[in-house]
Amino acid sequence: MLGDVEWIPATLSATGPSRPLSHTSAKRAHAETLAIAMRIPLIWPDSFPSGCPRVMRAACHAVHSGDGARFALAAGRLAFCGGFDLEDPEILAEAAAAAGIQPESSLAAADDPAYDLELQSTARRLRAADVLELPAIRAEGMWLGGEPAVEQALALRGNVRLGRG
Repeated sequence: MLGDVEWIPATLSATGPSRPLSHTSAKRAHAETLAIAMRIPLIWPDSFPSGCPRVMRAACHAVHSGDGARFALAAGRLAFCGGFDLEDPEILAEAAAAAGIQPESSLAAADDPAYDLELQSTARRLRAADVLELPAIRAEGMWLGGEPAVEQALALRGNVRLGRG
C-alpha cells in the first residue's frame, strides 16, 4: 500500500534516549491488545526488550544482499510468534535460511562489528530528523515515526483516512 519501500535496519535503543520501563510496559500492553484484536500470536522473547546486536548486523547484511524485508519478516516471526532468541546462532541461521540467505554468511555478518557503524549512522540520521520511535517512514518529504507512521504515510499518499472506528 505504501508503494516502493526500502527497508533499512535501525535499533530502537539507538534512535534516541532510552525510554522508562513504564513506557516499555505500556507499549507491550498495547501490542498484546492489538494482537488479541487481530487474532495473531504474540510471544515475547525472554530477551525482549534488550538489544540484539548480532541480529541487527545480520539484518544489515541481508539488506546488502537484497533480502532485507524477507529477513525482517522471518526474524520477526521467529521472535514474536515463537518467542525465540534471535541472538542464538541456531535461530539466527534459521531466520537467514527462511529468507533465502546462506546461514553461514549471515552468521559471519552477525560477528562483524563493521555493521555497527552503519546502524549508528542510521540512528544519527533518524535523531537529526526528530524520529524517536520506530518504525520510521519517509513519505512526501517528511519523516514519520512510531506506530502511527504507517497510517500517516498512507494518508499522505491519499490511500486512507486517519482515525479509527
